[in-house]
Amino acid sequence: MTEYILWHDKETRDLDKTDRPVVLEDYWQLTDITATHTFFTRHDLYPASLRRRAKFMMSPLVEKMHTESGLLAELQASTSNLTYGEVEKELIDTIGELIPLTASKFDGTRHTSNGDHIYLGGSGVSHFDRYIINRLMPDLDQLLHYSDAADVGITRRQFQFAGSLELNTTYPFVEPRHRAKDDVEQSIATYRIFQQFMAGFVQPTS
Repeated sequence: MTEYILWHDKETRDLDKTDRPVVLEDYWQLTDITATHTFFTRHDLYPASLRRRAKFMMSPLVEKMHTESGLLAELQASTSNLTYGEVEKELIDTIGELIPLTASKFDGTRHTSNGDHIYLGGSGVSHFDRYIINRLMPDLDQLLHYSDAADVGITRRQFQFAGSLELNTTYPFVEPRHRAKDDVEQSIATYRIFQQFMAGFVQPTS
């Protein structure tokens, strides 16, 4: 069995779950379980979402955030008509070139074989991103596994609640830039920090 992490972040019209989520930007990065080797990255903008309706239903807070990050300007300058469905298919095809997949005989959806696991990684992915992927990319959702260990937002809160002053002082929290690629890179850096920190508490067995 081989384990992988598909790191992900998305920028959306809303700050929390909605029945009809609207994604403006996302970024994907597939790594090994230690996040030291990258197999592929992918960055997508969805300006068609902005043209259709997102801009008019965006709260002032979210509009300010996406304006300051430069995302709205990039979306407004783009003429792409990329859809979530197209990205989902291309992502699954790319993953299938790297990791053996098998197709379900019932509905044709593809799954990992050989006991391989692909975990969704990032910050807050268990609460927010997982829900949106399930709604907008259900076939990709079938490929993924979920673990709190790959959600650095959960891990950080656990350390904060436990009062780990050493971790919080040595590696202070950095506010996200609210751009998908930057936030994924920050999540991976944080994940590696947690690995290094915990390695100091693990004693080798003889």
